[in-house]
Amino acid sequence: MENYLEKWNPLEIISMNAEENYRQLAISSTKQQIRNILKSYVGYYDPFCELLQNAMDATDRMAHIVGDKYRKKLKIYIDLSENSIYVADNGIGFEKEQFRAFLSPNVSYKTDGHTRGNKGVGTTYLAYGFCKMQMYTKTPSFEQYAEINNAKKWIDDKTGDVDMPFVECKDGEDKAFPFDQGTSFKLFFKDENGNKIKDLAWIGINTAESWNYVLLTNTPLGHLTIDGSDSRVTYDLCVKDIKGKTTRIENSHAEFFYPHMFMKHTSINIEDVIAWQKAEIEKGRDGTNIPQRFNKKLGLYRFFQTNDIIKLAERSKTLSSDEIQMLGDYNTMLTT
Repeated sequence: MENYLEKWNPLEIISMNAEENYRQLAISSTKQQIRNILKSYVGYYDPFCELLQNAMDATDRMAHIVGDKYRKKLKIYIDLSENSIYVADNGIGFEKEQFRAFLSPNVSYKTDGHTRGNKGVGTTYLAYGFCKMQMYTKTPSFEQYAEINNAKKWIDDKTGDVDMPFVECKDGEDKAFPFDQGTSFKLFFKDENGNKIKDLAWIGINTAESWNYVLLTNTPLGHLTIDGSDSRVTYDLCVKDIKGKTTRIENSHAEFFYPHMFMKHTSINIEDVIAWQKAEIEKGRDGTNIPQRFNKKLGLYRFFQTNDIIKLAERSKTLSSDEIQMLGDYNTMLTT
């Protein structure tokens, strides 16, 4: 297994041997390109989304190679005291040349058309939009631990006084990495002077259970499959609060957290109520005398399968025949 022993410039597309005037023009152009990428990310959960999307894509690619015996697994660590996010996966990992190039703008190895992302800008956003990022990858033929520092400081600099950031190799391995193969990323939102570009504690939650709800409803971790089948992704979530207290959730399932699941003790499926009323009427009883188990609920919900939606659309005449046909083609389902 081989390792890099030197640092490298993830923007080595900029010729370091070119004439100075051309080189400065290329640097300025590349900076602006990266700034435009960073401006396209405006959401609080964008870094979570990118880290988790990349991890889940890596496990999908591994599953495509290994087959049914493979089990997708993620490890997520949110440290509010350190103001950092760590995501590891047991996916396909990076080979040597891939690891050297993947931070460059518009470079992507997701080319099969079945991944969540493939534009090649997500890792550029992660590397150049924050204070520091540590990266680790391990495959049967290659292993490397590295970090990039002060990339955002370089991007924001308009004086030319800040040196272009290089990826620096770290000794050893990622001690927190729990898998035999895959990749980990650790993103820092606080610089060496303690300045925060984002405060993870701002949202006001500090336990694994609460963060679990947030991630399942706001990131790709809340996974939906087209056919409604199991996503086959499990994950461990660990959260350290600002006082150093740690909470954990282990072997949780990556699936979308519907609102009624959040209110599972105070909500009810309206179809259960309708079914009970029909049964009571058939028995000659009063269907309006709602039993105690249906009372004092805070929410009602219902799942509409494709045929249910088509019947509603045909009855209400709100959709065209082409739109109704599309509902059937894509096996559309609805929850309300």
